[in-house]
Formats: sequence, C-alpha cells, structure tokens
Amino acid sequence: MTCTKIVVSGIAIVLFLSLGMTTAHAQEIALGFHGGFIKSSGIMDTGFYIGGQYRYKLSPAFGYEIALDYRDETSSENLEYKGKSYHATTIARSYPLTGTLIFTIFAEKQLPLNLFGGVGLYFYTLTFRPEGQSSETENDVRFGYHLGAGTEYEISLGVKLDGSVRYVFLDLQNEYGDVVLSDPQSNALMLYLGLNFYF
Repeated sequence: MTCTKIVVSGIAIVLFLSLGMTTAHAQEIALGFHGGFIKSSGIMDTGFYIGGQYRYKLSPAFGYEIALDYRDETSSENLEYKGKSYHATTIARSYPLTGTLIFTIFAEKQLPLNLFGGVGLYFYTLTFRPEGQSSETENDVRFGYHLGAGTEYEISLGVKLDGSVRYVFLDLQNEYGDVVLSDPQSNALMLYLGLNFYF
C-alpha cells in the first residue's frame, strides 16, 4: 500500500530529525498516553478510545504530535448484502495513525491555548453479521483530517495534563465487497485527556 508506506516513512524521518534537534538544541520532547470519549455519526458510534502519543516542541509556540489510537464499536443498521437488504450487526475496529501540528498561544501562561490541525490514516476492520447470513469481514484504510483546541497544565516537574476537544472529518467508502453501508459518513467529535512526560 503505497500511501501507507509514504506516511510511515515520513513519520520515521521526522522522528529521526527531531531526536537530533533535541540533542543539539535541548528542545522539549514528550511521550505519553491518552484516552477520551467520542461521539460519531455513521458506523463508529458513541464510545471511548485509548492511545499513545509522541510530542515534540520546536519552540514554545509551535510543535507537532504523532499519535496511535484504538477504538471499537458495535452497532445495528440496515445493510445491502449481495443485492438484498438485511438488518445486520456491524463490529468496527479502528486504528487511527495521526499527525498533528500544534500552535500555542499564551505559552508563558499557566494554562496556554493550544490550537490543533492535522491529518491521519484510519485503519478499519469491519465485521458484518446480517440476520440469517454468515459473517463477513472487510479491511480498509481511509484518509481524514482534524481540527481542535485545548490546553496543558503542569501537575509536577516534567509531567503535564493535556485536555482538548477535536473534530475529525472522515468518510468511509460505502461499499465493502458484497456489503453496502447505509451511512458511510463517520465524522466525530472527540474529548481528549492525556498525560505527557517531557524530557
């Protein structure tokens, strides 16, 4: 998958360069974990998600973040399957790999304002269970983008509590082999809470 290889290679280059810059200029680098609540339309319904992140601050006002999340949802909907309409259970598992630019306003304040904008690859595994039929599983990778705002609060030396609200723009294709989704749109509102460990 060419697009995936390009993105993974780009992330590897960015990580390598930023680690070198960290050594040379003593900039801030952080590793952490996060979780949150998500409200989505389409096949990925309301629920919780977890993940981990790598954050690098090029300056007090600018940085970026690379994150990998996991979430799964089970929903029921009407699907077209092999030319017929069925009521079916859909199990959707998502593994978003995202890159985010971070612009910080009032960086000197105790509660700075972080503005987020980024893109991501959304890896999906979808299992369909139409009534009276055998299950069918399809895999997909989709491109999406997100915007948001939040803040960080230092709770101890080198440890910051990170909170934000983000909105993801994402459309899934509406056909997976023999399955046609009734609503392929999967935009999402995300409430995000995490811990960043700076060193």
